[in-house]
Amino acid sequence: VRRGLVYAATAEAYDRENPPGAYAVIAFDMQSGARRWRRQFMPAEKDRTRICREAGESDCRNMFSMSTQVMVHTLADGKEILLVGSKWGWMYALDPDAEGRTLWSRKVGKGGDLGGIMYGPSADTRTLYVPIADTVLPPERAGGLAALDLATGKLRWQIESEPPACSWQVGEPAACANANVCDCSGAKVAATTAIPGAVFAGGWDGHVRAYSTVDGR
Repeated sequence: VRRGLVYAATAEAYDRENPPGAYAVIAFDMQSGARRWRRQFMPAEKDRTRICREAGESDCRNMFSMSTQVMVHTLADGKEILLVGSKWGWMYALDPDAEGRTLWSRKVGKGGDLGGIMYGPSADTRTLYVPIADTVLPPERAGGLAALDLATGKLRWQIESEPPACSWQVGEPAACANANVCDCSGAKVAATTAIPGAVFAGGWDGHVRAYSTVDGR
C-alpha cells in the first residue's frame, strides 16, 4: 500500500521467444493498472537447451515460468523484500525499491514442467520454507522441502520427500517403476504454512506432513 503497487508473477509465452511480460515479475500501479516496472527471469537463449536437457523431459518453455505468488516480506531490520519462485527450481529475493533488482537467488529444485517450485513458500521472522515439486522416477526421491535464510538466501537445511504413500496404489510397490511420470509421488504440491516451531507441507500422495522448522525433522 505504501508504494501503491500490486505485484504479479507471470508464466510462459507458449513459443520459443521471450516477449515483454513473460517469465517475469511485474509491478502494477494500484490505482491505474499501469506497469511501473518489470523484471524477467528467462535464461539466455544459448543456455536454454542445455538447462532443459539437464532437467530431463521438458518442452524448454514451460519450465522457466514464475510459479508462485509474489510475497512481500519485512526483514528483521525493517527492509521489505519481494520473494518469488520458478518451475526451474530457483527462489528469488527482489528489491521493491530498486525496480525488482535481485538481492539474492538460490536454486533448491531440479526443475521441470511439473517441477521446481510450483506453489508458494511461507516464512517466519528469519526463514523461508520452500516446497519442491520435482517429479522424478525411482530410485530418485521426488520433491522435498528447503529452508532458506530470508536475508541472504543461504540454505539452512533441505530434506527429500518421504517415500510416497498413495492410497490408490496400495499393494503395488512397483507401480511407478515403468511409468514415464510416477503418479504416486511424494512431491510437495501445495503452498507451505509456517507456525512457531513447525512448517506444514502437502504432498502429491495426499498427505499433509508437519516438519520441524529447526532441521526439517
